[in-house]
Order: sequence, then C-alpha cells, then structure tokens
Amino acid sequence: MPVFGDDLPLPPPPPERIERIEESFARSLPDDYVAFVREHNGSKLAQPTVSTPVREIVIERFLPIVGNPAEDVGGWADVAVVATQLDARLSSSEDGIGLELVPFAALFGGDFLVLDYRGEGAVVPKVSIWFHESSEDFAPDARPIAPSFGDFINALP
Repeated sequence: MPVFGDDLPLPPPPPERIERIEESFARSLPDDYVAFVREHNGSKLAQPTVSTPVREIVIERFLPIVGNPAEDVGGWADVAVVATQLDARLSSSEDGIGLELVPFAALFGGDFLVLDYRGEGAVVPKVSIWFHESSEDFAPDARPIAPSFGDFINALP
C-alpha cells in the first residue's frame, strides 16, 4: 500500500452518494476503488512521482467523493464535478449513456488518471492516463498503465 502525506483524508463518502455516481455514470465502480475512497478520500501521496509504462507522472491528489459537492470541503475536486467539467472528452460515444473514462486522480499539468471502461464488455476497468491537450469531444486520448485499480495501487511506492 502506498504511503500518504500529512494531509488528512476527507470523511468517507456516504454510500448513497457512491450509488448516485454509479447511476449517473452508468458504471459500477470497482470494489477496490470504493474501498480505497472510503479510507483515503482526497488524499495525497507522500511520494507523488510515479513511473508508468507510458511516462513518469506526478499525482497531485486523488479525487474525493463528497456527500454534497456544492457545500462540502473538497467539493470542487469531487469525482462527479471533475467528470462534468471534462464531459464529452471522457467518452467516444455521442449517445450520452455512461462514461467510458472516470477520473479518479489529478496529475500535474492537467491530465488525469481514469478508470478506463473502454473495450468490448469491459466490467473491470483498466487504469489509464487521460491526456487533456490531445483529447477532444468524443475522441478521448487515454493510454493504459495498469490492468486494474488494485494493480495500480499495489504498484505505487
């Protein structure tokens, strides 16, 4: 398990908030990701520089899930708030049903780590780096770095 910085995580998200996010995204969030958010909601790594198969990244913070983004501390960085801001650049489908990429961590420079549900029948998402400068509406640029969230977390220093 990675080592986290001195900042305290936010309180665990209410279960009904996770359910609303899953319903809104039309995706089931992986159990290991939900467990991580319950324990490390909005945390920062003590050593944020991480080598990946794509490139070296700096994880600024893991995005929190808060009960009420409009009122709670950290609401500006809430997973659903960030996904709404990135909107059509997180999916290649114009039908508006579900997200293919769910952001979970902000990277230095404006990119994000995402749960990547792309692929035929993908139930367990990969972890990918989403590149903001080369992503366009319905044409996201995201490159896989781990086969699952658990594999990604277990590989962190």
